[in-house]
Amino acid sequence: MTHMGARRIVAFALATLTTLTTISALDGTLAVKACGRPPTFSETLSNVDTIVIGSVESLSRKTFESGDNEIAVSIATIHVSDALKGSAKRGESIQVVNFDADDFGVSVGGEAFQTGDEGASEDRATAVPLSMKTGLFLLIETAAEGSDSPGYYHHVETFDITGEAARVGIEPLVREYVTIDAMTDRVKRRTAFLEWIVKCAENPLTRRYGFYDFSSAESEHYWRTHSEDSQNRDHVNAEIGFTDGQVDRLLDVWLEVLEERDLSLVWFGNALGERRGEIVEAKLLEAVRAGIESGDSSLEVLMRIFATISSWRSGHLLANQLSENESPEERNAIVNRFLELAPLKAEIPEALDEVSELEATNEAFEEVESEAVTELETIEREAVESIETVEREAVENAESSELEDVDSAEQSGVEAGETEGEFSISVRPINLVRLVQISPQRLNKR
Repeated sequence: MTHMGARRIVAFALATLTTLTTISALDGTLAVKACGRPPTFSETLSNVDTIVIGSVESLSRKTFESGDNEIAVSIATIHVSDALKGSAKRGESIQVVNFDADDFGVSVGGEAFQTGDEGASEDRATAVPLSMKTGLFLLIETAAEGSDSPGYYHHVETFDITGEAARVGIEPLVREYVTIDAMTDRVKRRTAFLEWIVKCAENPLTRRYGFYDFSSAESEHYWRTHSEDSQNRDHVNAEIGFTDGQVDRLLDVWLEVLEERDLSLVWFGNALGERRGEIVEAKLLEAVRAGIESGDSSLEVLMRIFATISSWRSGHLLANQLSENESPEERNAIVNRFLELAPLKAEIPEALDEVSELEATNEAFEEVESEAVTELETIEREAVESIETVEREAVENAESSELEDVDSAEQSGVEAGETEGEFSISVRPINLVRLVQISPQRLNKR
């Protein structure tokens, strides 16, 4: 297994274990607890139950009671011009909690809820009425508290599709995904979904969403195909992956963003590394060489991406040195050393020393973790033994009680077969949960 493969499996496993998508009771936003990743575009579209196109008729604020506190939230009345998903109907007006006009990417001013660029509300002549803007709203529906009380929708995300380019670019992709998400044939659904991801990446307006979905889907596919569990390997998401043609289309898009130096998207070259690693690495080195001559400020990031894709420790170290150095001569020397060592992924002593320290730290963590697992197993075993003891004593008490009832019945001249005995057992609750804390002090002792 390659270093890249190992990282993919660990990354996907951690994301699977730690990601928990939740919906806040008041704001309805999709959030992620603990260390998990944010939901992808496709996950968000699947998680929301209502998707509508419409315009904001009015904004207001309402106070909700939450325990002993009162929480004021903004509420938008939205006129639905089209419904893509959910129970909302075209032509009706719905109440959306926690919507703010800033979700359109503009500022608000005055009772007329006029919007425009920052400060435009001071000049009503140049402001654009919010009601004239069209949005594609992703919402979560909330049941009404009473039969006569209308329900609310919680705002999750809004796309401003007032302009024709935005509407043509985003709306068809959302509609297509809603159709894909409703498919019952798993093979057809998976095949259509992967093609949809590529379309999102090819569309400049949804490129970021497409690359993120690609990275997630590719990691899952790799993890399942290399899993020791046959159920994972037999899953449709393992059986059907991106075709070579689709990967080549994604590579073409990535080369465009590399040329444009959109660094947040260039990072997704890491997801292409397993399938098109040689091409990605070569193009990154070309960009680094060109960056020396032009004084490109993105050299550090390009070096880090290359080092990540190739699992090259010294590459990361040299990128760190570059970020800490301001001297043009020394920076050029660092980049030239990077270019000299990169083709062979040659390691330098400083990087190997850092690796040794990291490995020692990892061993210490593993030892502490092993102790914690052993302690938890001991707690569980003791708890089981305690429960078995209580059950055994309860049975013995019950048998003793029955014998006493029989003896009493015989003494009173009543046949044992006519005696009905009842008893109850009170078992004291046992605390099965015990917190095992791993402190820095314990770690430092290792």
